[in-house]
Amino acid sequence: MRSLLVCPLVLTLLACASTGRGPNGTAGRGSAGSAAPAPSTMRVSTPGGNLNIRVRPDEMRSSFIVAASIDRVWRALPAAFDSLGIPSGVVDAAARQFGSAGFRVRRRLGTVPLSRYFDCGQTQIGDNADEYDVQLQVIATLKTGTAGTTNVEMFLDALARPVAFSQGYQACSTRGTLDVRLVERIRAEITRP
Repeated sequence: MRSLLVCPLVLTLLACASTGRGPNGTAGRGSAGSAAPAPSTMRVSTPGGNLNIRVRPDEMRSSFIVAASIDRVWRALPAAFDSLGIPSGVVDAAARQFGSAGFRVRRRLGTVPLSRYFDCGQTQIGDNADEYDVQLQVIATLKTGTAGTTNVEMFLDALARPVAFSQGYQACSTRGTLDVRLVERIRAEITRP
């Protein structure tokens, strides 16, 4: 009975603690790609004992402005994603969405260690992102901006679990570098002759 009373309390606290919006919201970083808020841990006292809850704001969404038409940016997406080792499983020309709805990687994304992009915690061995199986979702959504620009909205999601143990996936947080690198690659592709 106590657990039934604790669940609504925990969900209410999580809702109050969240500063971002879910995948359909519009919260995120501006065109400069500033650093995201770090996850925090809340301690909740209940009649059944204390709970430590990790609260992760929606830092996995960012928004950038690219000085090019939406058609030029759309054509640049496949090469930009491929250059970083991100497969393209989502290609929706009507919605202007491109990326991958979920793929598994271990240790590196392309040639870059995953720990440069994501924080999945640490063990005595080192960064979990470099040792765990990581399930990634990377989606870019394009929207027409003002004066010939395009708004590029990036959504990232990363979940990790140990290889050697039977354990569920845990949420990772972004270091704010993968989305910035993707936009840099998009801009580089646009300027190619």
